Amino acid sequence: MGPTEAWHLPELTRTLILVADETGLPAVASILHELTEEAHAHVIALVNDRSDEAYLTRPLSATGAETHVTWIHRGPASGEPPAEFLRTLDGVADLLSSEPADTIALWSGTEFAEAGAVRRTLLGSRGPLNKANTNVTSYWIHGQAQDARPDARNRRRNLDNRARYPAEAAVHLNPQSSSPVSYRSAVETHW
Repeated sequence: MGPTEAWHLPELTRTLILVADETGLPAVASILHELTEEAHAHVIALVNDRSDEAYLTRPLSATGAETHVTWIHRGPASGEPPAEFLRTLDGVADLLSSEPADTIALWSGTEFAEAGAVRRTLLGSRGPLNKANTNVTSYWIHGQAQDARPDARNRRRNLDNRARYPAEAAVHLNPQSSSPVSYRSAVETHW
């Protein structure tokens, strides 16, 4: 398991910043596996406790690239990024400010509030990073069940598809109104 196909490690990357909580650590492991030996990585891992460190096992890179991991044990998530996490992000921003932006890449997969802190610190007004070399994803929102809030993109996509394919939408939304045969023929007309 890794990051989406939409994000690839930029070719010129010499410094890779990876920020993740428990939900993003499998993707971090996958990204580290691709890292070239000329590059080095800094991982900021925000986890409940020491037992979660098992998500990343050595060797972290298949090429032997230099990798430094900072483990921040926050305990159970509270919905607010811990102070130690914010201080660590500030330190990373300060260190990166002297490096060429096109050689730095960032991937982050965390809780919503933590992702906001990453964006503000590393991509905001004082952030040293080129947005084209970054991907900051929030995998979850503290205090919300996964399906409690429908994704806005999915709602738009569903509405677009209903407008584009009204016959299929009518059958799908009210399966009693049509037989499977008419559904198949309606689908076949569009695909």
